[in-house]
Amino acid sequence: MDQCCQAEKIISLKDADECSDAADDATEPHHKMMCSMHCKLQSLGVVNGDEIVQEKVLEYADRLEDGWKDTAKEIVKNCVDIVASMKSQMQEHSHHMKCSPVIAIVDFNFDDDPKSDAQLCCMVEHKFPQEPFRKCYEQHKTPSMDNDTVMCIHQCYYDAIGLFPGGKNIEAANYLKYRDELEPALQKPFTYALLVCGKIAIKLIEHFAASPNKMRCNPIPYLFNRCLMEVDMVNCPKEHWINCLKVVACFNSKHPKDCCQLPSLIDEDLLRNCKNLYGGEQLQRTLIHERGKCFVECALNATGTLVNGVLDQAKILQVIVTEIQNDPAVLQLFQASTLQCIQSVTTSVHEQAPAPGCSKLGVDFVGCVNIRNFLNCPQHIWSNSAQCNNLKQFILQCPQPF
Repeated sequence: MDQCCQAEKIISLKDADECSDAADDATEPHHKMMCSMHCKLQSLGVVNGDEIVQEKVLEYADRLEDGWKDTAKEIVKNCVDIVASMKSQMQEHSHHMKCSPVIAIVDFNFDDDPKSDAQLCCMVEHKFPQEPFRKCYEQHKTPSMDNDTVMCIHQCYYDAIGLFPGGKNIEAANYLKYRDELEPALQKPFTYALLVCGKIAIKLIEHFAASPNKMRCNPIPYLFNRCLMEVDMVNCPKEHWINCLKVVACFNSKHPKDCCQLPSLIDEDLLRNCKNLYGGEQLQRTLIHERGKCFVECALNATGTLVNGVLDQAKILQVIVTEIQNDPAVLQLFQASTLQCIQSVTTSVHEQAPAPGCSKLGVDFVGCVNIRNFLNCPQHIWSNSAQCNNLKQFILQCPQPF
């Protein structure tokens, strides 16, 4: 959600206690994550036991800028009511945990790291039909691919698959039918998520109805289904949970972008909105490649560098010259990587049978350019640290796909 709203967080965890040993007694790995969050919020005084201290949270909201402060206070009051309702429902459904998951729902990052996503730890992928999404994308896409466009595409999609008829009302019967087709371990968490997110949706509907600022399309279908994913993560069945220690270690290591300071040729806002169209940052592992194909294709289409499924070499080279004028070494690197990769990926795609869905040409091309650029990064923009050099050696040892 951080990609959609750039407002300051109401509660920042930067001043919270480390709480590294808070979850020692928890048996389930996702309970450990919740206990750590619970401890941090207690250290800030916004939680007492399993109760949220509304007055303390309102103090945090009161420190925000005026344009955001009043809205933040309204959000706090609404969320306290929702959490109280969630606690009641958890007791009714016998959700007993060492630490309250309703506390942990305030943040889905590891240790307040915006690059991380705790949802990667729960291997649950809701398999809604894909083809209607493609049609809705083609119908509603815009050159800017702003947040209104994202909401319009999702409204169209959830209407098309019968979950939000007319893009307005939740079709509970169809959600329950979908739930009944899930494997048994996922049915109870999904039922619980429907109850929680239904209450949140009611609050959101009231909020948007009263707001003078109207969006082009109804945001509720997108927000409701995003909520289902998040609440499912909190109640992730044990057999679907993966060991997040390795994921945390990955986020603590260097990213290639931290090692080689190359410019981005695709506008970050455009890329962010294309990512949101295909599931946001929390791209589950079972569909990472499929969704990656789609959001990269979306971005290249929007820039005119991919036209009717064909890479436009002249346009790509024009973009490179326009964006990189003052650094001959980087310009030469991008040009060489582009020419080599267009030849490599075009040959590779032509040798394979066409696959349904988005074309792999765009993501293969971008991946090829990124790998070649990183491995041949000019010295003047390379961070010559042990971590970066180790990362380069690690990538060199991997099988090169192109």
